[in-house]
Formats: sequence, C-alpha cells, structure tokens
Amino acid sequence: MRDKSLELLRKFVISGFPVSIETLCEEFKLSQRTLRSEIKSLNDYLVENEFPIIETIRGKGFLLTLSKSQTIDLMGLFENDFKDEFYSRDERILDLVLDIALGQNKVFLYQKEEEYQISKSTLDEDMRRLRTLLKEYGVEVLSIPKQGLVFEAKERIIRTMLYSLVNKAIDNVALIDPFCLNKLNSRNFNTCRLCLSENFGHHFLWISPTL
Repeated sequence: MRDKSLELLRKFVISGFPVSIETLCEEFKLSQRTLRSEIKSLNDYLVENEFPIIETIRGKGFLLTLSKSQTIDLMGLFENDFKDEFYSRDERILDLVLDIALGQNKVFLYQKEEEYQISKSTLDEDMRRLRTLLKEYGVEVLSIPKQGLVFEAKERIIRTMLYSLVNKAIDNVALIDPFCLNKLNSRNFNTCRLCLSENFGHHFLWISPTL
C-alpha cells in the first residue's frame, strides 16, 4: 500500500467513530472520488487479510469497527507492510543529502515524493528535519526555480557536513543497509574520498573529507 493509504487506514483504526467524507478529504487533500477509490482499495486489503471492512454510515461518514484483538493484529500487519515497502525517514534524509550534494541530476521535491512513494506532508516533515539538522553545521538548503534543491554554504563547510553525516549514519564503519550502499555507490564523490571493502560478505564504508 502507498503511504497515504496507510495513513488513511490508521485514521479509521484509531477513530472508533464515523468520520465524515468532508473531514477526510480536507485532512488528506483528496477529492471525494479519489477518497472513495482509496477506501475501496483499503476494503480489498482488509477482506484479503480477513478483517471487517470500512462501512458507510448514512449521514455520518465512514466507520471501521474492530475488536481489541483485531485492532492489535491489524496495526501489526500494516506496520510491517510499511516497513517492507518504504524507506525510513533517516534513509530518506541521507538520500536527500547525497543527491543534493553529489547527484548528477537536479533534485526536485515533487520527484522525490514520487520516488519515495510518500505524501507531500511527509516529505515536508522530512525537509523540516533536514533543515534543522543542517543548521547545526551552518548549511542551508534552498529550493530554487529550475535548479531544484541546493546547499548554501562554503564548500569546505559542506564537505565537513557530508563527512560528519555519512559517518554518523553508518556509526563510524558500521554495516550499511543495501539501500544506503546502492545510493552511496551511485554517487560521483568529487568532494569526498570513498573507500569500500568487503569483509565476510558484508560491505563497509569509510569516508574521509578531501580538505
């Protein structure tokens, strides 16, 4: 399921009472037609996994009625689906940093939203956290028309920031998740020296700044 579908399902699970279509459309920024399509897909998912479906309560909205045990089972099920299908926030933030600093192509938020399969609100929160993180290093991330996302700081500061963030992400020579490894290997490291080695079938990464 897509990120927005999972967020919508969570809404029904925790509500415990009918939620109007107007409320849902406003909260999730969906048209009524798209919302009904999302609910149909959710009901297919629920039936497939032997849960009650989301029902329409006339004059009140939509309601998902679950027992306590069903609620626990369902939350466990879609949390596992979320972990299997999507990158974590830390992985997305690391990818954004690497793409902006070292990627071959311009970085635009709408493209990242599609690549990560997340909602605009989720990506906005990623960017808020990224800006807060970079502020500690004296680096700003700007969104410039036709140029996309760019870092604003002296080159030496940006190199130091990259060195620090990547090494923190891998816990100073820790095992890298395959997602991060592929992203790192795909970059053209003009500002860093990248050394990869293999030990017992695992990939490890060391980065040192070229100062």
